[in-house]
Amino acid sequence: MSYSIGSIGGLSKTSGYSTPLLISGDNCFKVSNNISKFWASKKGDFFASCFVDLDYIKLSIKITPNPVITYANIKFLNMLQNDNKFTVVVFNNGGQPSLVKEVGQDAFLTGYKLDMSSLPSGYYFIQIASSSILQTFKILKN
Repeated sequence: MSYSIGSIGGLSKTSGYSTPLLISGDNCFKVSNNISKFWASKKGDFFASCFVDLDYIKLSIKITPNPVITYANIKFLNMLQNDNKFTVVVFNNGGQPSLVKEVGQDAFLTGYKLDMSSLPSGYYFIQIASSSILQTFKILKN
């Protein structure tokens, strides 16, 4: 497979050329001359990096406020490339699931409000899981 590039977005200084394209991974395209990597956003855009470092993924999820009174706001600071469906499980201090929700990535990108009003005060663990990540956060419910 080959491609041609004339100009990318506002990068008018990009010169045009053609070269073979090697596709590797599920959603990550690697240009064979190692210039760049791209992954499809499913909206017609391409982003210039393929995030595969799990430490980066851990840093891209923010839960506020802590302590929570009624709602915990869960926000992804960046899009996670391979996942769209997530399971949110709130575990009590004894390790028993108290809440289970299925949430799409778009809701996390805008800030998902997790209703914790029915839970008694105490420490909880919010686990966010998908096919490629598993992240747990400790939170206090007042």
